[in-house]
Amino acid sequence: MSFFRFEDPWLLLFFLMVPFLTIRGKGKLQATISYSSIDTLQAIRSARVEILSILPLVLRMIAISLLVLALARPQEGHKSTEILSVGVDIMLALDTSRSMRALDFIKDEKRDTRLKMVKDVVSQFIENRPNDRMGMVVFGSEAYTQCPLTLDQGILQSFLSKLDIGMAGDSTAIGSAIGISTKRLKNLKSKSKVIILLTDGRSNSGKMTPLQATEIAKTLGVKIYTVGVGKRGKAPFLIDSIFGKRLIYQNVD
Repeated sequence: MSFFRFEDPWLLLFFLMVPFLTIRGKGKLQATISYSSIDTLQAIRSARVEILSILPLVLRMIAISLLVLALARPQEGHKSTEILSVGVDIMLALDTSRSMRALDFIKDEKRDTRLKMVKDVVSQFIENRPNDRMGMVVFGSEAYTQCPLTLDQGILQSFLSKLDIGMAGDSTAIGSAIGISTKRLKNLKSKSKVIILLTDGRSNSGKMTPLQATEIAKTLGVKIYTVGVGKRGKAPFLIDSIFGKRLIYQNVD
């Protein structure tokens, strides 16, 4: 991980004195000539002369600023951290099917989609497990690896924030999601291998059934924890109509 810092950041306070030092220095070094009248000189003074006259002042201010910056000792380098722990390998299987558009969650008096709530909860979960490797599988009609197993929480959070409804298709292929997640975990020699499946409906797509995929995961020593999202029965969806956006209620499985 790269970093940038100042060894003596308190010296940057001298930036506040730069205008004072510049003006004071200008008063000492500026030469003067006495005239009985300077009206004629002022009349012929050009814009170029005006610019050139302030150039020494600007250069003096830049020089003093760079001196203060150098005194603060800016440093750039790379920092690495070695984590020695017996952690857990976790694959997050997240449902992004069309039904995740349902607005049956209310947060701060505002309706949120099921996917938005899942992203919020998963983000907190990632933050609370800094020593476990985690990866992410996204599924809809198909399933694919969004992020391989990693200890880099920043990368995982970045992939999580980019999830969108329908990015893997509109249906729900739970069996495929378990299968892809299991494949990512099967050859690892970790203390515990876990799949956390977050979905809002029953499987209605994919070549492998959830039961078949679960049997394979069980054989390979992979545990599966399933989290249901949403409610049974009718759920509200936001649609575009000739009268603008409006809520309708549809049955969800």
